[in-house]
Amino acid sequence: MVSNSSRLVAAGLLVLSASPFGPAYARSPTSGTTITLRRQWAGPPSQIACTGACTRGTNLNVTVWKDGRITYDANPARVSVEEAAGFSKILLPFRPVGKDATADPSKLSADFCPVKVQWPADGRGGRPVICGTYNEARDSLFKAVKEALRTVRLNIATSQMF
Repeated sequence: MVSNSSRLVAAGLLVLSASPFGPAYARSPTSGTTITLRRQWAGPPSQIACTGACTRGTNLNVTVWKDGRITYDANPARVSVEEAAGFSKILLPFRPVGKDATADPSKLSADFCPVKVQWPADGRGGRPVICGTYNEARDSLFKAVKEALRTVRLNIATSQMF
């Protein structure tokens, strides 16, 4: 015979697993911070055929969760919780706020957003997103992305874990 307390515990676990902060949500890609890099055309606008180095950048998808889980191009990996926190801390100054925080220019064309960061869904209708380019300026999004990826031991030049 099953006691009432056992039923309450089972019901509580069921409710927790279905809640937005339960185990299913914790494994969801939208609960992690995602970096998406896409190759960008670097040739002149009028050039139809490529005769040299016409693209820059790389193609890479990385999601990092608070618990240290990572997927990069669908490959699972793990880092420490401290490394995952360092990753998030580096990107935090770039997190957009306000009514347009979830607007995603890459939905129109990937060329508008070769460097993209999406933060976990905040419960207000989407994931905050910011787009950038392969700008090497000291305070650029791209520089922050490279630094954040190094904290989780990912080298974007080869898309391999260090």
